[in-house]
Amino acid sequence: MTTAPPPATIRDSSEDEPEQRRHGNRAPGTFVDTASRAPLAAAPGTFVDPADPARHGPAPGTFMDTPAPRVPGSPPGTVVDRTAAPAPASRVNLLPPLAERYDIEQDLEAAGGEADLLLCRERASGERRVVKLFRGRQARIDTAMHERVHRADPAHVVRVYEADNFQGYWWEVQEFVELGSLDDLAAREGRALPLGLVREVLVEMLTALEHFHTLDVVHRDIKPSNILVRARQPLDLVLADFGLAVVLASQKMRSSSRTSAYAAPEAAWGGVTAARDWWSLGITLLELIAGRHPFQTEDGSWFEEVQINAEIATRPIPLDGVDDGRWRHLLRGLLTRNPDLRWGPAQIHEWLAGGTPSVAEDETTSGDTSATARARPFVFAGRSHTTPASLAQHMSQEWKQAASIILGRDIDELEDWVHTFSPSPQLQRAIEASDLRKCVVSLS
Repeated sequence: MTTAPPPATIRDSSEDEPEQRRHGNRAPGTFVDTASRAPLAAAPGTFVDPADPARHGPAPGTFMDTPAPRVPGSPPGTVVDRTAAPAPASRVNLLPPLAERYDIEQDLEAAGGEADLLLCRERASGERRVVKLFRGRQARIDTAMHERVHRADPAHVVRVYEADNFQGYWWEVQEFVELGSLDDLAAREGRALPLGLVREVLVEMLTALEHFHTLDVVHRDIKPSNILVRARQPLDLVLADFGLAVVLASQKMRSSSRTSAYAAPEAAWGGVTAARDWWSLGITLLELIAGRHPFQTEDGSWFEEVQINAEIATRPIPLDGVDDGRWRHLLRGLLTRNPDLRWGPAQIHEWLAGGTPSVAEDETTSGDTSATARARPFVFAGRSHTTPASLAQHMSQEWKQAASIILGRDIDELEDWVHTFSPSPQLQRAIEASDLRKCVVSLS
């Protein structure tokens, strides 16, 4: 057994790995245990436990079955499975260095797509730990960024006890926070939290984000499920899941991976600055105050991702459910679309002290009280439309999909949307006659 690395360090343990060789008549990706010379009948690309050659499974950190699709109730951009019944075995394997020391208790819901989480118990100490297995061999891990996160003050981040790489698979052993996330707290105490408690959340997150930004680390995925509750009274919050974090100095990001419902407008083109975290904090605070996310309906279902992206890009975030004037002012500052004009720590400190920092006017709706500014976009064939004329032009190019709406069950939604602009007797007559072409002409 190799000696475990010290906390918050990363090392490559490839030098400690047992020698393996390909078996000549086995498929590529299978190996022979050099200790026994016995071939292991594992399928290509799967992992065989050296301690039990008869037990085969998928590569460590990968699913044993196909990933479940996103289910209603989860934000667009996340992959969660709340519908499957608890299974007696985990859906992923522990890596051999971890299997020697830990027993799996259960799978944990992972908010992002970068890694799988397992709740485990260390045999020697009996302590419960969270094991994070990054998906895929040779996952692109920014080790410099990891070192920065792991050097952060543990008062603001979930503790990482060890991290390593086994045969190209990266893993971490983290602190288990028994009280769960801020999302869990809201579910227990009522979706709309008292403003006094929301203020505590703001103070905790202000301190944490200021600390990480001084380390030149942007979290990029601030949301209630990534904020863990270490203690309830007094409230003690820590940030988790830095799987999407990047170094500030890079300025631009090739990947646009993000949770769209909490992402700032500039995330769509890959912009990465500290301002991005302040927007996500604003969305989180709005959700805690209003009792639901601005892109959720009253029954808890989510808007389609394409509609969310259109909303964020074209109009202010609605502050429905926030009656307090000062909190509305704070949220307008945090949810300013222009990242250069968005509130940051200076304005938040001033607001907490009783001040009223200025808020930049939203240029997209300045002085615009038209129906176009008020209406939500209508999503058709993967594109969002803010005027009937634009929708008509697109429908004329996609007759088959237009027919599925106009002659199908979604026609009521289309009628309601058109009436946002003005009543359309022509559209009504065309619908009653089931005349597809006249419907599209009436829209134009």
